Amino acid sequence: MIDIKDEIKKYKKVNLSEAYGKFEDEIAIVMNGFSKMVERFSKEQYKTFCSIEEIIDTLEEKVENNSITKELVENKKHMESENRKLIKGIININDLFESIYFFARKTNDEKWIKQIGVLWNKISKINLKLGLIRIEDINVSFDNELHRVIQAKEVSNEEENSMIDIVKFGYIYNGEVIRKAEVIVNITTRN
Repeated sequence: MIDIKDEIKKYKKVNLSEAYGKFEDEIAIVMNGFSKMVERFSKEQYKTFCSIEEIIDTLEEKVENNSITKELVENKKHMESENRKLIKGIININDLFESIYFFARKTNDEKWIKQIGVLWNKISKINLKLGLIRIEDINVSFDNELHRVIQAKEVSNEEENSMIDIVKFGYIYNGEVIRKAEVIVNITTRN
């Protein structure tokens, strides 16, 4: 038969506060580990958040730069259009002065011709400063890129297809032909 008193003596007394303390230590270790993981996660989250903010800032700058670029392109197009209008206006003024110049040459008044010639040369220099070149030389070969035939005449002492006269000057602006010179060329008829 089992003696209960003897059996109870065999077992050691369990100290509950000691057992609870070990459990508390384990919880503290787990909580400490968990706290460190949360802290590390928090740091990583902060770094990621900062990186995302930098990316967003960079994207916003690029979008802003893109809109600024678009605006600059539009402004450039507008300025080129306005510049083109000004150049055409200058060409129209040159045409008016050209008419005066040719009229003066027909009057045979030497003083008038000389004075208009001086002004004509000054206008040519101003045009050159603006990048505007007058197509006015008839002692060059006919060039379809620079000249437009408006009349053909037969002149016996001239070479065939040579330019006899310029009726209206042409203009080149910054290397681009704005208007071709209107010319009269020589043709020979064959018998």
